[in-house]
Amino acid sequence: MNLNRLLNCPKQRGNYINAFDFSKNLNGFCIIFTEEYFVNCFSNLSEDFIFRLFNPQLFSPILEIPRQSDFKIYFNLLQKEFNNVKSFNQKAIIESLFIILVSKVESLKQKQTFYIKESSKIKIFQKFTSLIEKYLSESRSADFYATRLNITYKHLNVICKELVNKTAKSVIDDFVILQAKRNLINSNLKISELWNV
Repeated sequence: MNLNRLLNCPKQRGNYINAFDFSKNLNGFCIIFTEEYFVNCFSNLSEDFIFRLFNPQLFSPILEIPRQSDFKIYFNLLQKEFNNVKSFNQKAIIESLFIILVSKVESLKQKQTFYIKESSKIKIFQKFTSLIEKYLSESRSADFYATRLNITYKHLNVICKELVNKTAKSVIDDFVILQAKRNLINSNLKISELWNV
């Protein structure tokens, strides 16, 4: 499985602005990890899992942890190991606990309602975004991608509108803009040169 490909699909990386409520009666934690760290930790997980994790517009990112769940036990262990700088083999222990935590979350999500349940449409959308990445330099036409998916342009449009409330062309345009932003951040190119990359 190529996690780098999945993580580079439109809207699948950390391209969101997050807001936090700092009310006095709330407590919380934010775990931040790099793409490289994630790829190293989760290279054995399925593409479907990665796709769900990095598509909050398709699957609700909100998860309610049941009181009887052992999730908190593992989270506390992770926090304890992270703060224990003298721990033997700390890096491996933290990575193992992190994998357990994310796996526990996925297990809970399977039992809770996803925003969208019709998997056939999700699979087509997933293939569509993969094709965009592969053929973007060749074509920005929605018809081009519909043909490769063996469906009509109209059907592709219906799926995109239902899943992300955008036309197929808008999904392609979003990817073009995202790639331009990445190129601007990760290179010495001028803005006028980005569209030729």
